[in-house]
Amino acid sequence: MTTLHDRLADLAEEVPRTLPPPDLWRTGKRRARRGRLASIGAVVAVAAIVGLGNSALVAHLQSDAPVVESPSRTVLPDRFYEPGR
Repeated sequence: MTTLHDRLADLAEEVPRTLPPPDLWRTGKRRARRGRLASIGAVVAVAAIVGLGNSALVAHLQSDAPVVESPSRTVLPDRFYEPGR
Protein backbone atom coordinates (compact mmCIF):
# COMPACT_ATOMS: atom_id res chain seq x y z
CA MET A 1 0.00 0.00 0.00
CA THR A 2 1.41 3.37 -1.00
CA THR A 3 1.30 6.31 1.32
CA LEU A 4 0.56 9.89 0.46
CA HIS A 5 4.23 10.74 0.86
CA ASP A 6 5.22 8.05 -1.69
CA ARG A 7 2.59 9.22 -4.16
CA LEU A 8 3.70 12.86 -3.83
CA ALA A 9 7.36 11.87 -4.27
CA ASP A 10 6.48 9.93 -7.44
CA LEU A 11 4.50 12.89 -8.73
CA ALA A 12 7.39 15.28 -8.02
CA GLU A 13 9.79 13.08 -9.99
CA GLU A 14 7.56 13.30 -13.07
CA VAL A 15 7.66 17.12 -13.19
CA PRO A 16 9.98 18.44 -15.91
CA ARG A 17 13.05 20.23 -14.57
CA THR A 18 12.83 23.51 -16.49
CA LEU A 19 13.84 26.87 -15.11
CA PRO A 20 11.54 29.85 -15.42
CA PRO A 21 12.61 32.65 -17.77
CA PRO A 22 15.09 35.03 -16.14
CA ASP A 23 12.86 38.11 -16.59
CA LEU A 24 9.69 36.47 -15.29
CA TRP A 25 9.33 38.86 -12.33
CA ARG A 26 9.80 41.97 -14.46
CA THR A 27 7.36 40.70 -17.06
CA GLY A 28 4.73 40.04 -14.40
CA LYS A 29 5.22 43.45 -12.79
CA ARG A 30 5.02 45.13 -16.20
CA ARG A 31 1.76 43.34 -17.02
CA ALA A 32 0.29 44.23 -13.64
CA ARG A 33 1.30 47.88 -14.07
CA ARG A 34 -0.17 47.97 -17.57
CA GLY A 35 -3.44 46.47 -16.33
CA ARG A 36 -3.61 48.93 -13.44
CA LEU A 37 -3.00 51.88 -15.79
CA ALA A 38 -5.68 50.58 -18.17
CA SER A 39 -8.16 50.37 -15.29
CA ILE A 40 -7.33 53.89 -14.13
CA GLY A 41 -7.67 55.17 -17.68
CA ALA A 42 -11.07 53.52 -18.05
CA VAL A 43 -12.29 55.02 -14.77
CA VAL A 44 -11.07 58.49 -15.78
CA ALA A 45 -12.72 58.17 -19.20
CA VAL A 46 -16.05 57.10 -17.72
CA ALA A 47 -15.89 59.89 -15.12
CA ALA A 48 -15.16 62.46 -17.86
CA ILE A 49 -18.03 61.22 -20.01
CA VAL A 50 -20.45 61.24 -17.08
CA GLY A 51 -19.25 64.70 -16.01
CA LEU A 52 -19.64 66.15 -19.49
CA GLY A 53 -23.02 64.51 -19.95
CA ASN A 54 -24.19 65.75 -16.58
CA SER A 55 -23.07 69.32 -17.22
CA ALA A 56 -24.71 69.31 -20.66
CA LEU A 57 -27.93 67.97 -19.15
CA VAL A 58 -27.93 70.60 -16.42
CA ALA A 59 -27.28 73.35 -18.95
CA HIS A 60 -30.11 72.06 -21.14
CA LEU A 61 -32.54 71.83 -18.24
CA GLN A 62 -31.64 75.29 -16.98
CA SER A 63 -32.08 76.88 -20.38
CA ASP A 64 -35.62 75.48 -20.80
CA ALA A 65 -36.81 76.02 -17.24
CA PRO A 66 -39.38 78.78 -16.86
CA VAL A 67 -38.60 81.53 -14.43
CA VAL A 68 -40.74 81.24 -11.32
CA GLU A 69 -41.04 84.16 -9.02
CA SER A 70 -40.60 83.33 -5.37
CA PRO A 71 -43.27 84.33 -2.88
CA SER A 72 -42.54 87.35 -0.77
CA ARG A 73 -42.74 85.37 2.45
CA THR A 74 -42.29 81.75 3.46
CA VAL A 75 -45.16 80.05 5.26
CA LEU A 76 -45.85 76.61 6.69
CA PRO A 77 -48.85 74.58 5.58
CA ASP A 78 -52.05 74.77 7.64
CA ARG A 79 -52.22 71.00 8.18
CA PHE A 80 -49.63 68.25 8.54
CA TYR A 81 -50.46 64.69 7.54
CA GLU A 82 -48.80 61.73 9.19
CA PRO A 83 -47.91 58.91 6.80
CA GLY A 84 -49.62 55.56 7.31
CA ARG A 85 -47.79 52.47 8.41
